[in-house]
Amino acid sequence: MVATKKHLVCMKIGGSVITDKTVPFTINQAGIDRFAEIVAQLQKDLGSSVDFLLGNGVGSFGHFPAHKHGLRSGAQTNEQWLGAAITHNHVRDINLAMANALNKLNVPAFCLSPGDVCISKNGSITHGSGAVVKELLGHGIVPLFHGDTIYDSVKGVHIISTERALLWFGKALRSMYERITFIAVTQTGGVLDNKAAVITELARSAAIPTLPGHTHDVTGGMANKVALLREAADWADAAYIVSNSRTDIQQALAHRQAGTKIL
Repeated sequence: MVATKKHLVCMKIGGSVITDKTVPFTINQAGIDRFAEIVAQLQKDLGSSVDFLLGNGVGSFGHFPAHKHGLRSGAQTNEQWLGAAITHNHVRDINLAMANALNKLNVPAFCLSPGDVCISKNGSITHGSGAVVKELLGHGIVPLFHGDTIYDSVKGVHIISTERALLWFGKALRSMYERITFIAVTQTGGVLDNKAAVITELARSAAIPTLPGHTHDVTGGMANKVALLREAADWADAAYIVSNSRTDIQQALAHRQAGTKIL
């Protein structure tokens, strides 16, 4: 795969949009279908000028079992290793549901589990099979990642967020694309201030307002999401947190005002 003048869109649909985070293993089919319809329409409108590297949050399919089996700090006991396997298998279910919705609309989404292609050391990815992703993109396939449990050489197991997987592979592809946009699609439509209004632009030095979250969230919630998108902003051309709407996503792709722009 050689360098192109294409635009790569690294986009993650949040677990809060496609699952009910308060009820274990509960799909929000309307959220899944809406996102799939947006991606399908964007592919029709933009054609070969844009490649998509997608990811889905796992919501209640991952956070509940990971919390139950105490995987935040890794896996050392037999019970935790069993929990890692159970969590890995559950998150593949929601990934497949997202892929099926995209496939039905002729989007060639290809499920990729970080647990199959990534290894970490004390929480930092040391290996990721970028060659697979490059080849898929080169053939017009849409790689679809998800949050996962991956092998960690120090902790046994590490919980990797969808954003972290997209960051790793997106950054590896930087030299292949003229432009890269990183987008996180969330239920809130952006970062909210203390009055629950969307902040249109979040400076690098700005603190992230603390709002109530789910106690079983094992990937750090909005604060961690912003931290990861700030990393993306270091090498991508733009990074946004937006709503699951075609208008917001189109605006972000054009680098216009949408949701929260992360600096």
